[in-house]
Amino acid sequence: MRSKSEEEPFPYNLPPWRRNFAATSPDNSQRASIEEAIEIGMSNPTKGNLTINGVLVLRDCSPTFCWSDDSRFLAIPKWRIGIFRKNQRLAVIDSKEQKVYVSTNKFGLITVENFTDDSFVLTSSPVRNSKRVVVPLSEIFSAFYVRSYDE
Repeated sequence: MRSKSEEEPFPYNLPPWRRNFAATSPDNSQRASIEEAIEIGMSNPTKGNLTINGVLVLRDCSPTFCWSDDSRFLAIPKWRIGIFRKNQRLAVIDSKEQKVYVSTNKFGLITVENFTDDSFVLTSSPVRNSKRVVVPLSEIFSAFYVRSYDE
């Protein structure tokens, strides 16, 4: 844990702008991390490669993520960057099945706040005009498309 004197300067102390982030699953069996996140553009939020237990799982992710209570699922915003667009989709990783569920909905900027009542709670547009979004696991399994781990 950082002391106040070691705290990152604004905006790097906000989740979408973090330079790195790590979280251990509730049962302490897994560790997800993003190291060396870089800005997606000048003064924009950061992105990096998500690893779980040191194995690359997903590229171009935001350093804001959360484990489910049972340590099976990890929700993380995934950047989709193109010439005329910078948007995010919610990715939910099933660590048991080694599958990645990706939303078809696009978001400008989201942060994953917590997992409660079998749902991930997000904040859309956390800097301005923030809106709370609740995504139940049942919606993830029925409305998201599935892919395997990157590597």
